[in-house]
Amino acid sequence: MNELLFQNTQGTGYLQILVSAIVFASIAITASSILQGLGYVKRTAGFILIAFFIKWIANQILVPLVGISGAAVATIISLITLSIIVSMELRRKVPGLHFYQHIKWKTLIGAAGIMIIYLVIGNFVISFIDDISRWQLLVYVLFISFTGGAYIFFA
Repeated sequence: MNELLFQNTQGTGYLQILVSAIVFASIAITASSILQGLGYVKRTAGFILIAFFIKWIANQILVPLVGISGAAVATIISLITLSIIVSMELRRKVPGLHFYQHIKWKTLIGAAGIMIIYLVIGNFVISFIDDISRWQLLVYVLFISFTGGAYIFFA
């Protein structure tokens, strides 16, 4: 994807670290939205401020040590913290909500495993193309995205 959008693979490692932020940001946004809907706007804003300061402090420590990878890791740390805080607060405010117990963990882990295998095989196959154009990369990314989405939708 990086090569498709930016014509090179510089920064791919940083993006690979940062992509895990999607999971924690999704949890944090969802729980924060529910808390705000319940009327805990100031408290939720306070939690976001805490995450902001954790990100800032982690940047101050990690960026001088490991560069841009440190910034990506700092983002993950702050989002994990925010996810935990808002999830704990949501559980405290709505004790009857057992969100994590309703997740089909075996299905989720199985789908993630199949997705990883699918992407590894796809990357292996495409690695045999020496001079790949951006159009070919676009076709590859669209194919992987649509077939992966179809699998999840129909499975």
